[in-house]
Amino acid sequence: MIRHRSLELVLLFPLLVAAQAPQSRALLSAEQIVERMRAADAARSEQLQGYTAFRRYVLYNHRFHKQGTIVARLTYRSPGEKSLEVMCEDGSRLIRDRVLKRVIRAEEEASEAANRGLARIDLVNYDIQVLGTETDAGLTLYILGLEPRSRSPYLVRGRAWVDASEYALVRLEGVVAKKPSIWVGSPVIQQTYVKSGPFWLPDKNLSTTDAPLFGRTDLTIESSGYEIRRAPEREAVVVRSGN
Repeated sequence: MIRHRSLELVLLFPLLVAAQAPQSRALLSAEQIVERMRAADAARSEQLQGYTAFRRYVLYNHRFHKQGTIVARLTYRSPGEKSLEVMCEDGSRLIRDRVLKRVIRAEEEASEAANRGLARIDLVNYDIQVLGTETDAGLTLYILGLEPRSRSPYLVRGRAWVDASEYALVRLEGVVAKKPSIWVGSPVIQQTYVKSGPFWLPDKNLSTTDAPLFGRTDLTIESSGYEIRRAPEREAVVVRSGN
């Protein structure tokens, strides 16, 4: 009898250990993650009235050793409109006028209501595959593989990292789906976001192109000095029945 009980314990031990071990996070589907991202973005948007920040645009061409810099004041108004005011400029005038100011205008146009959804990470713009999870700086992140459904300059073929608790975009890396012109190679994009309160805001964008005519060119966009205006708290409406 004692032998039988000992044998049962030996056989049951691995099952007992497995039952007590912490369970790994079950992967959600792409549809579930995208829907939770949409809901989380909507909730954060309701809390955000607007913000201001400074944007520093620096373009450097390695072949010709030319650089241009523009610092602009960014004003964001909910639900997504952006305007940029140039504060100061330095370096090559050709780069500033022909490239950086066009980048600024394109950013303003992308924020217009008609264009706002063209870059959104959803199942309309992308075929999305859940590649797994990873931990970075204490955050658990979903890794999404992105395949654009169209050749659009607003879309990126690559990967997105999404916070698994707040469903916010933390990092985006890849190649622009459509070349800006036949003279320029496909830009490689690295975009990161920083958290301020409940909001995730653009931090740094590095775009690198390598074309036969111009060689390597790096465009860096850095944001700083955020001043956030939160939407006023909604007062609860109390409905009293008549006497």
